[in-house]
Order: sequence, then structure tokens, then C-alpha cells
Amino acid sequence: MKAKLILLLLITFTNNSSTALDNPNGNTMSILHNQPLFFVKIDTFGTRYVLKINGVTLLRESSSEGQMTTMLPINHWMHPDKNTMEVQIRPPKKGEEFNPNARLEYSLILKSNTDPDAFHILSTINITGTSANSKETVPSSPSGTFNSFNQFKTDDKGDVNISNITIEDIKSFKGGLIYKRQINSPSSLPLWNFFDSDDVPNVEPMSDAEYYNELDILLNEYLKVQEALKTKD
Repeated sequence: MKAKLILLLLITFTNNSSTALDNPNGNTMSILHNQPLFFVKIDTFGTRYVLKINGVTLLRESSSEGQMTTMLPINHWMHPDKNTMEVQIRPPKKGEEFNPNARLEYSLILKSNTDPDAFHILSTINITGTSANSKETVPSSPSGTFNSFNQFKTDDKGDVNISNITIEDIKSFKGGLIYKRQINSPSSLPLWNFFDSDDVPNVEPMSDAEYYNELDILLNEYLKVQEALKTKD
């Protein structure tokens, strides 16, 4: 198993437009192929949540009393083609309803490393306490097929496909919900090694015996790393 380290970097989000870029030959190129920079932005109040991209936990909040707005760089977690946005929300206690005033806005933002004025809000998942209590979605970015070479306009032959938002129950926490959507956005990013690494097991539903067995497996992997360090391999 490979350890994963998340580097948190707070930055200010000040723009709200989208741009196609020109290459030296004068032809329009997509921002997705011009040193793309991906970020997630979250604006939340009054709910517990786990924020994920491609199964990787980016942020976790265990209190229903908090409020936060921040943005994180995520190029190191992005697949060069198929990506999944996910947010899990939990009411204050199992079986309770959400605070109707609670809210969560989760945005996937695309920028260009070569042009600071070029960016696009690629996808959003928006949730309110009221919508969560009724298991409904509230207006988020639209699903469909879009053309990144033409200002991300709707285009049946476009290169970007964004799915509808799905909602399912958290089986281990009554009242908790999982919101997901798929984003197919072919880009010039490399395929990071972690996509081929072992999955981290979900420990929540495990028995004590299963949990400690997983710890033993993990310890064996750590021992391999320790031995490699000792031998300077």
C-alpha cells in the first residue's frame, strides 16, 4: 500500500470566467491541454462532511457547527480523463435531520498555468440542509457534453462529459448521504502512480478481527520500506 500525503494550500478565488487559449501557431487550444491546474473550492456551513476526489479524502469536518470557505490544489489527485467528485454529509447524530440552514457548495475549478486569466468552473455539487432532508438535489452546474475548445459550450460532439448527480445512503450512518458525479475531461496531465496502487480498505464496517488483520498487512508493507531505507535501496 502506498501512503498518500495531502498538501493543503489556501488561495484566494477572485475570477469567474472561462477562456480558450491560443498556441504560438494561432490555433485555439483547450485550457485542458495548456498546463491545466485543477482546484477544488468548498463553501460550507452547519454540516459534517467528507470531501473526496477520485476516492481520495481531501477534507473532513466532524462538527455540525462549523463554517469554512477554502480552495485546494488537486493536480496530484486528478486522472487525465475520468474523475469522480464525491461528498458525504452526515446529520449531527444518526437518524436525525440536517439543519435546514446548512449548506455545502463543492466546485471543481480549472485554470491555466500559462494564463492567469484563463479558468473555468468545471463542475459543482450544491447541497442544502432542506434538500438533504428530502434527498433532493439543488441547482448545481449542468450535466451534459461540452466543448473545451469553444468556451465549454454545450456540444454533442464535445470532449467534456459531466454526469448527473447521484445520491445514495451511507449504510453505516443512518441519515447520512453520499453525493457523486462523474467528470470525463481528457487533459494533458500524466497518469499518476496512485491510480494503480492498492485501495485503502474501508475500516468503518469491519469487525475488530478484520481491522487488526488489515493493520498486520499494512505493517508488513511498512517493514519493506524500513528495510529498503536501512539498506539504502
